[in-house]
Amino acid sequence: MNAYTEFSQIYDLFFPFKETVYKFLTSSVPAARKNVLDIGCGTGRYCQRFAGDGFNAVGIDPDEGMIQKAEALNSSAFFYQLPAQQIDRLEEKFDLVFSIGNSMSHIDRKDWNEFLPKLRQRMNPGGRWLFQMVNWDAILGRDTHTFPEIKNEESGMTLYRSYLDFSKERLIFKIEIRNANNKLILRPEQMLYPLSAEKCISIHENYGLKLKIHYGDFSRYPFYPATSSASIFVFDME
Repeated sequence: MNAYTEFSQIYDLFFPFKETVYKFLTSSVPAARKNVLDIGCGTGRYCQRFAGDGFNAVGIDPDEGMIQKAEALNSSAFFYQLPAQQIDRLEEKFDLVFSIGNSMSHIDRKDWNEFLPKLRQRMNPGGRWLFQMVNWDAILGRDTHTFPEIKNEESGMTLYRSYLDFSKERLIFKIEIRNANNKLILRPEQMLYPLSAEKCISIHENYGLKLKIHYGDFSRYPFYPATSSASIFVFDME
């Protein structure tokens, strides 16, 4: 079992379902549409809620442990162990495709050019593509970046996250989880591929995806490159 699969067992302790995020997502579904896809679905909580509210929900995630946790929810949503770049293996077409939690920073620029044509093929006419990333504009140019720690009071565990070894094309995402006695539980690392907002919008326009709106958080606060913590894009298919 790799470190990220182990992380799936405690993922919800640090990143629980958030009602404000779900309301943002549901309000973004085109009117009278029902088919939704969550890319990087993690433990499947948002798909579970969508399915419970009458939507046809599908979730994909590259990690086996995350998908196992999602399938254990016993919801009517469907889950598949797939990376974003293999979205073309799905048979369904979708009205809203979304990705939250910086999942899309795990694919490099070459993979974006592979992913976006496949995304269009899996979207219904008038479909919408919504995703959240870290606001890379505020971080690029630094040598390192450390996030505020997240402590789960019930378990006593604390999550530490940082970015290391910056370059223009990639960086290392380091996670540490320690218990109440400060003993190291997990230390997974992954490569991330930062993308400025301007570059991200340009790549999407090349594939006929038009920016509808750009937020800095799920409260619909405007995006400011220098200060926003997140970058939330909403694209409509032309």
